[in-house]
Amino acid sequence: MFRRDGQIYAENKGVEVEEPDWMDGIIGDESPLSYLQAAVCYHHVKEYSDQKTDVIQQAIIDDAYVRELDLFNQWMFGKVKRSFNPIFFYDSLHHPAVIFFTFHQEGVEVIQKHVHRFSTKSYNLKTLRRAWTDA
Repeated sequence: MFRRDGQIYAENKGVEVEEPDWMDGIIGDESPLSYLQAAVCYHHVKEYSDQKTDVIQQAIIDDAYVRELDLFNQWMFGKVKRSFNPIFFYDSLHHPAVIFFTFHQEGVEVIQKHVHRFSTKSYNLKTLRRAWTDA
């Protein structure tokens, strides 16, 4: 993988592979964990481009992290009835999908929901991000 002029691209046997096809180069065992890892990898690599996603690994939350934040009075959202653990499922068209949440404390505290829908044949994906709630 390389970065040139703010864009990310990869080379496969000397042939340039441009975004978004570089995710096709990700290899995994198609387990729920491998799709979660691919989604995190996508955001990590995008941090080196002009199209940052503002998702860093430390911002991804789960129930244990929320309990820890609450213990130190850093959780301003009160009791939340839903789980923040990452979710893996197959959508109605049999595409693997991963949802995770991120907690951002820069400026207004906000929880964002990130949906990742993968191709049925590779780890190529489409993403959707929306603010879930703010303090």
